[in-house]
Amino acid sequence: MTRFSLLSCSLFILAIGIGQDHAFGGNPFPKITIKGAPDITRPLRRAGRDIQREANNAQRQANDFRRNAQREIKNAERQIYDARQNLFRELENAKRRVKELVRVENNRGQVQASLRNGSYIAWGKEIDHVEYQNFAVAVTASVAVGNPGPVQLYLKYMLIQMKQELARNLRGEARQFLRDFEMTIVRALRQIVTTQRPVSFRFGGIDLQVGIASYNHWKNVSGHYPEIYGNRIKWTYAERRIPLPNTHQPYVRFRVRFGYQ
Repeated sequence: MTRFSLLSCSLFILAIGIGQDHAFGGNPFPKITIKGAPDITRPLRRAGRDIQREANNAQRQANDFRRNAQREIKNAERQIYDARQNLFRELENAKRRVKELVRVENNRGQVQASLRNGSYIAWGKEIDHVEYQNFAVAVTASVAVGNPGPVQLYLKYMLIQMKQELARNLRGEARQFLRDFEMTIVRALRQIVTTQRPVSFRFGGIDLQVGIASYNHWKNVSGHYPEIYGNRIKWTYAERRIPLPNTHQPYVRFRVRFGYQ
């Protein structure tokens, strides 16, 4: 066999081996040794090993990068959380340093001025919303027994003032109204407690009204208050109006009609 024929046979066998190994997932460059022929697959196999080594290195680097990135993210999240907690602590400390200006106010003056409006008026005791319940019970008891005694605590000075003033302005038959004045007022208050409306009388030349005034109360609170603005504490001025319970005050008012002497 000539040298040319031997070389052709070697290449043919090499081609068959490469195709079979590649088809079945093996090394595409297997080592094939033919006696007397050079090993032409050695450079290819060396290149394959180099490529595999570089791929493994690249995979390790990618894994290391991913782990480092995850570690950095956790560190950043922890730092953000710690910074937020510190900010909230600073806010609480700042709130304790707030100095508020508190003003307690009511509309008593306006209500009394609107009721007075040219009339003579006598006031009973001003009571809060809790004592008002006791007042209503006392009024009911006075009406039941026909005696103003139970409610005298709330009306004593009001009744004395009004009775004296009426005595100076009433004459003739109209003065008979004063004989049962206390119980007339008490019965009117009992009606007011039930209906929440004033009761009016007219006799002689006198217009008389019995009622219960209610006053609104509130407190105005103002100051500079801290709040979180971004990543810092910001101080802002604010005012608040906080409602307080109402108070109540019985009254009797009268007006002499024009032309009455």
